[in-house]
Amino acid sequence: MAYATQDAVGVIFRENSEGGHPVAAATKIYAQTITGGTGANNDARPYQVGDAILGISQEQIDNTAGVAGAKTVRVRRGCARLAQNGTITRAHINKFAKALDDSTVAIEVAPDTATVNTIGTIVDVESAATVWIEVRRFK
Repeated sequence: MAYATQDAVGVIFRENSEGGHPVAAATKIYAQTITGGTGANNDARPYQVGDAILGISQEQIDNTAGVAGAKTVRVRRGCARLAQNGTITRAHINKFAKALDDSTVAIEVAPDTATVNTIGTIVDVESAATVWIEVRRFK
């Protein structure tokens, strides 16, 4: 590779907050739930521990009768209000949260260290039931 010797032309930026992902075979994803990626292609499915966090589904997609990739789900990252298990307090703001399942988050065991289950950073605590998380992709 050579260093540039003139201005670059045609560099395009894409807002990294929304995208489409192929849905795993025999899978139904509900709207506004945590969506994980599984397998070599990161096929979308309801989040399960160990999946890559793809984002929050923006629609319900029923691919229960389809093969992997037959349908696509739109997911979004960014600041989202999510249900929590009651472990997150205001003392945890700016710490990492992890996904427990496709609809619940909790404080990370080591809240200063991202793991494969990390969904994002805690921005605000609304109540013992809901928190605001800056959803990002870590894995």
